[in-house]
Amino acid sequence: MPVSQVLAEVYAFLKSMLRYREIAFWNIGFPIIFLLVLIAVFGGEPGVLEIDVAVVDYDRGPFSSVIIQALNSTGALKLQLSDLGLEELRKAIANGSLSAAVFIGEGFSENITQGSQGRVLLLYYSNPQSGDYIASIIESVIGEASRGIAARIAGDARAEILLEPISVEGVPVSPEILATKGGVRTFYVIGMIGVQILFSGLYTGAGIIVERKRDGTLKLLLSSPMRGYTIFAADTVTSMVALLISATAIVVVGRLAGADYSLIEWRDALAMSGLFAVGLLGSLGLGLVIAPLARSPEAVNMLVNSIAFPLMFLGGIIIPAFILPEWAQDIPKALPLYWCLEGVRRIVLYNYGIGEALGVALPGIIASLALYIAGAIVYRRLLEKSVEIV
Repeated sequence: MPVSQVLAEVYAFLKSMLRYREIAFWNIGFPIIFLLVLIAVFGGEPGVLEIDVAVVDYDRGPFSSVIIQALNSTGALKLQLSDLGLEELRKAIANGSLSAAVFIGEGFSENITQGSQGRVLLLYYSNPQSGDYIASIIESVIGEASRGIAARIAGDARAEILLEPISVEGVPVSPEILATKGGVRTFYVIGMIGVQILFSGLYTGAGIIVERKRDGTLKLLLSSPMRGYTIFAADTVTSMVALLISATAIVVVGRLAGADYSLIEWRDALAMSGLFAVGLLGSLGLGLVIAPLARSPEAVNMLVNSIAFPLMFLGGIIIPAFILPEWAQDIPKALPLYWCLEGVRRIVLYNYGIGEALGVALPGIIASLALYIAGAIVYRRLLEKSVEIV
């Protein structure tokens, strides 16, 4: 192939990027948005992480104080001395008040002095994202302190059996949101259905008129005796059927991947289906509200992806809101779909009753229905404009 032809193709591509915004978006805009979201969520500066750790020291001996000093010197652990019992510590960790707790019982220092291992209990918040990481940090610090104690007593005749003076017993504590019927895998099944609702609703709503203009069906519909609200209802039902097919596939694959649905009753399933449906109405409505901004299918793709991809990460849909950076934890509360999914998760993951879960989801239900009504108004106006053009 001649070099001139290659250069001509490159020139044509660069020219198309300047002429067509959607090409520029996918080559420049989308990766920039995606990168910024990833950095915002996962790219915190090293050393700014603070892990809330309670230390219960019933020993109050020389070797327990070595552990406390070691934990306090890391900079990553926000230490607080406590006198809570084991059950109270479990509850504090389960509800998210603490990330971990180090429990040092009576006789810890005396055991080491007498040639026996001192035992430390490490209770930690076992959420799927950070639990093992937190435990490994604390175990590493205690391990270093243990080696320091071994060096201190190296001259003792009993030092041979105290190469590791401290034993750490890790006790994972399931968070309230995951000590549940479904487990972690079910959390992600719900999240993926939420992603599908977000994208399909926005795409359908934003492109509902534009796509029909392009394929010529809009002209046929407008010339038929079918009324505008009938078309709108048909589009809504079609979207519901598409979601049912997609959600069924996600649920089946999730089950094959280990998600547990065995404790979900049929009433739970009905309530969950209703909340998914309401969430879809909200996404459809939002898509329709932004539809006037998109005058071509390419513009629809660009607009929807600009909105949906950041919300997928920052909207509490696939990533739990509680692990988002502190500045981003209020963002999901502005998204109606988040509340609908939260209602579903309360049923499956928090073990809430249906009435309680619907109460949690109420802001999302109201906002979704309001968006759907607003979308219907915009839809009618878009049809009227199309009639004028036709």
